[in-house]
Amino acid sequence: MSSRAAFLKHRADLVQDISNLQSSMMEQDTHQPSADRSNSTSPAMEQDTHQPSQDISNSKSHNVEQDTNLQSFQDFSDPRPETMEQNTHQPAQNIYNSIYDAMEHDTMMSESSTTSTAAQPRTRRRPGFLTKEERQRLSRTGRQVYLDRLFSADFPGKVTIDPDADTALSIAYSEYSSGETTTEDGRMVFWTDVCRSGDKSGIGIVYRKTLNGYVDLSYHIRRPVNTWVAEMAAIAQAIKIAEDEIVMRDARPSTVVIYSDCQKALLRYHDGELETVPCRCSLLRSGIVAAHNLKPLGIEVELRWVPGHWNTECQRHIKENLLAHSAAKKAARLTPPEGTENLVDVTNRRRKRAPVAMFKTGRDSEAQSEIENGLKNLSVG
Repeated sequence: MSSRAAFLKHRADLVQDISNLQSSMMEQDTHQPSADRSNSTSPAMEQDTHQPSQDISNSKSHNVEQDTNLQSFQDFSDPRPETMEQNTHQPAQNIYNSIYDAMEHDTMMSESSTTSTAAQPRTRRRPGFLTKEERQRLSRTGRQVYLDRLFSADFPGKVTIDPDADTALSIAYSEYSSGETTTEDGRMVFWTDVCRSGDKSGIGIVYRKTLNGYVDLSYHIRRPVNTWVAEMAAIAQAIKIAEDEIVMRDARPSTVVIYSDCQKALLRYHDGELETVPCRCSLLRSGIVAAHNLKPLGIEVELRWVPGHWNTECQRHIKENLLAHSAAKKAARLTPPEGTENLVDVTNRRRKRAPVAMFKTGRDSEAQSEIENGLKNLSVG
């Protein structure tokens, strides 16, 4: 029997005991001798009959005397002894205490079961923020308050924009040429870029997973958005990918670095002006939550500016930057399937209903030849 059913049965038994006790008290009052009742009321009747009338000036003393007589009448007219009164009310008090104890026990049982359920480890618990299941249980007003607080908070990361393009490119090139992969206490580096084709926007994200292998991802934004909005979406998606990689890997980096060639997007993150970004819920929310999740783990998120691949003043080439541009161009050219998603990869037609579809597209021959030609042109220039 569950604790709730036991509590209800216990409460029904206690209510039955109270009703039986009241019935016994009524039977006792019914069988009381009439002589005792008449004797108990005769002093009061005699006092009321022979009480003399007094002047208004003696009303105060009359009231005092009447209160004294009334008190003596109450003491005399109570036929039940004090012990009987105590025995009468004590069981009821015990019954009420038992009900309260049972209710408290039921509450403690429910709290303990809730605590034991909540104490189970979560695989993807997001500290400080609501999970997907918790957000779905929110009302419309509660969800709006949650989103307002999320986007009005400061970005939990570092934004660096070097005023000198050569300095910024040298730092990015040194990080690229080091060939470092994600290791314990290392740096996890991402390169992002955006390409526009009419009203269509494509996002490219590249990062090094092994020593000689790269992962390039392509995304398509359905809605016509500004270039800087797409750049912010690329940065947010890179942070989300970093969180997923850290969860799946054993090695935990000390810093997640994301390079972007859009200063306006970086300044938006730096100034904390996220609540005015168009389509922020579908394009930025997952990345902002991921950045807040990495902070308690001791992982710093760093956004850095790098001159674009089109910059003719740059004499050095960064392969990851060209790969990101190629992935973005491929996403902008293709037409995605019908759906309601704002950010989706066009190459997967089986997950049309996914809120954010993320797939590894790889490098095809056309993209590889384009990258090689770009590297040759930069080396000749």
